[in-house]
Amino acid sequence: MSTQTISPQGRQFEHERYVPAEVAAAFLGCSEKTLRRMARAGTIPAHPFGEGLERRHWRFLISELDDWMRSRNNVSVHQRRVEGRNNL
Repeated sequence: MSTQTISPQGRQFEHERYVPAEVAAAFLGCSEKTLRRMARAGTIPAHPFGEGLERRHWRFLISELDDWMRSRNNVSVHQRRVEGRNNL
């Protein structure tokens, strides 16, 4: 989901596009409601879009969600291994 852009200096670079909640929820395999709740709580990497105290619109970067999910999986696997050793 990246695109190429030419900077004012004439250099090309790629950047990732932000995706709406429906795409991010599908990527994570959860509901949009759960995704928004996690975004408001600061549990997942999310970027508020718009003004006001009640943030209803969020944008996400798939790469950030992927990194977050991978880090969670690594922590939980490590914790299970440590807990398993303690029970021996």
